[in-house]
Amino acid sequence: MPLPVDASTTHKRSSAPTIAAIVQANQSLVERLGVEKPAETCWRCEHDGRLFRCHVLAHRHGGPDDEARNFFVLCDECHRQQPDSLPRKAQELWLGDRLTRGEQQVRALCRTIKKVIQRIEASGVPPEEVAGYMKSTAFKVKASKIGWPSDYNVLCTSLEYLVAEYLP
Repeated sequence: MPLPVDASTTHKRSSAPTIAAIVQANQSLVERLGVEKPAETCWRCEHDGRLFRCHVLAHRHGGPDDEARNFFVLCDECHRQQPDSLPRKAQELWLGDRLTRGEQQVRALCRTIKKVIQRIEASGVPPEEVAGYMKSTAFKVKASKIGWPSDYNVLCTSLEYLVAEYLP
């Protein structure tokens, strides 16, 4: 026989508030941050691509899904970096430590390069061979498609391709 469920301890998801409601509920924060178009751009980097309604207190930690004040509007990169395990005040400070999209891309590229270097060192493949491959046509074709900084993903993909195809 199943155990009875205590309704006070279950947390059902409800529909998230609209971006307009989130902006209105966080108006003083948005003004402090100086975000010019808070319903159209990321509150941290002001990227104007795809935006997400991101919990301040994560759902898994009991954060409400229906309270607009429990959300920020962020792009995908900032959402991945959001320290949603920290208290709201700490997250507001994080939002204020604003990086441009280009600065975020440079940081992501540096992380990718560091991973590639670690894989090269661990592989035992002589650096000259890796350098030779990077001078090869296959790598140049992939790398030539880069339109920095908007297509930095192409470079990251090229480096990941290098690791996957060439290194054991």
